[in-house]
Amino acid sequence: MKKINKIIIISCYISLVVLTALYMAVTFSDAKIIFGLARHGEETLATIVTSESYVYRNREYYLVTAKFTDKYNKTY
Repeated sequence: MKKINKIIIISCYISLVVLTALYMAVTFSDAKIIFGLARHGEETLATIVTSESYVYRNREYYLVTAKFTDKYNKTY
């Protein structure tokens, strides 16, 4: 019985380490994207063209279409 308890405890520790490593990897990946946008992105103002919401599986989602103009006067 003690051997089974040790195996369960070790398995829990291993799972905790793996989940922590995955969480850190995702966090660092997100941070890389955010810092890349901060470094190479361009701040602009946008105008909302359309806005709609819908419910799917008891959650409300919003779909927004916007247009914006960059510093070269090109509209997207």
